[in-house]
Amino acid sequence: MIYVVLGILCTLIMSVPYLISGTENFGDESVISKYFITIEYVFIFILMVLLAGLRYNVGTDYVLYSGYQIPMVLEGQDANVEPLYQLLIRFGNMLGSYQWIFFFTHFIILFFILKFIKEQSLNSVLSIYILIFGTFYNFSLNVMRQSLATAIFLYSIKYIYEKRYFRYFFLILVAYFFHHSSILFVPFYFLRYFRVKWWKITPFIALITLFLMPIRRFLVNVFFSLDFYTNYFNSKFDNGHVDTAIIFINIFVLLIMLLVEYFEKVDVKLKIQGNIQIIAVFFSAVSMIIPNSYRINYLFIPIQIVLVPNLIKTIKIRWIKMILIGLVGIAYAILFYSMVLKYNYGETLPYSSVL
Repeated sequence: MIYVVLGILCTLIMSVPYLISGTENFGDESVISKYFITIEYVFIFILMVLLAGLRYNVGTDYVLYSGYQIPMVLEGQDANVEPLYQLLIRFGNMLGSYQWIFFFTHFIILFFILKFIKEQSLNSVLSIYILIFGTFYNFSLNVMRQSLATAIFLYSIKYIYEKRYFRYFFLILVAYFFHHSSILFVPFYFLRYFRVKWWKITPFIALITLFLMPIRRFLVNVFFSLDFYTNYFNSKFDNGHVDTAIIFINIFVLLIMLLVEYFEKVDVKLKIQGNIQIIAVFFSAVSMIIPNSYRINYLFIPIQIVLVPNLIKTIKIRWIKMILIGLVGIAYAILFYSMVLKYNYGETLPYSSVL
């Protein structure tokens, strides 16, 4: 329940200036004082960092970090932890408690995520809603290093728009030294040159389901060559499980993309964001052949935090826009209910604190 309260509270905090001003451009930060916008982000940042930093035994990986990986890093043993996160562990431990490690992890995650929203979203209110009810926040409480790397990647997308390849690849390198999954983001720089219509790609994704085993062999070869995710294949997690809620939300967002592409002109930024979502749709389509695909999917679906608001903002017909906002609110509420409240993915419930 605490996450529901957090989601509603943060969404309301982001909404206040627009409600007071009475502007029709709800969520558009250009019509609100920068002073108020900054205060909003600071409040939301503090709330979310404190909730994450003060948690105790929340998330499946919390015990793994506390009882195994952190002690092994501090003892100088190989704990399969990347160099920059090892530095973060040592720095946090210097302050006297493992809890500082969890605090600083989410300090970095939320710094980059909120910068991502502030600089790339056309409706920050809806983005904050999706950040929490889209379950990335809960996911980050469990899969911390991957979430940290993903947050850095999301922020770095702006350098794809600007064709500043050095800055993009530098940030991906930084992300890589927090979590090796970031190697998958290297070719994403070239998505700006992929201009095929989304509706032309969609049938091919549907056909992919007919060739799952050859695709699995290909993915196994890729992951093993990158020395990434290898522990999951042929393990207890390699059981053909399908996350229907993730498939549902990916198809829902894809339908919005097709609607926007049909009625409106898609600019370069939106095209890049949409192309990342296409990759998310692909991985959800083949999720049954990827062990613990839940983690792989969360490398890509956080793009929805800005993609969905930006798609809706592009639509000029007001009544269609309002219907879509309502449907988005319902769809992500269903996703949150399924992933967090019902199935408790990542075991972020019940919430308990060190206080």
